[in-house]
Amino acid sequence: MVVVDLEGRVVEGTHKPSSDTPTHIVLYRAFERIGGIVHTHSRHATMFAQARREIPCLGTTHADHFYGPVP
Repeated sequence: MVVVDLEGRVVEGTHKPSSDTPTHIVLYRAFERIGGIVHTHSRHATMFAQARREIPCLGTTHADHFYGPVP
């Protein structure tokens, strides 16, 4: 995991920041209530995406946030 400041500079970690970091910084600046952004590529989510399959709704937490399958 890598932690960056609002200029995109690494402040913690040894990995390179995500290529989406500039977008995350814009979101932080535009929405002051955002407390954090986590960007991940979990193994299972990546497999579903590469297979072009939706992730089915299998639990209440998922249903509370996505209202159906994740495209």
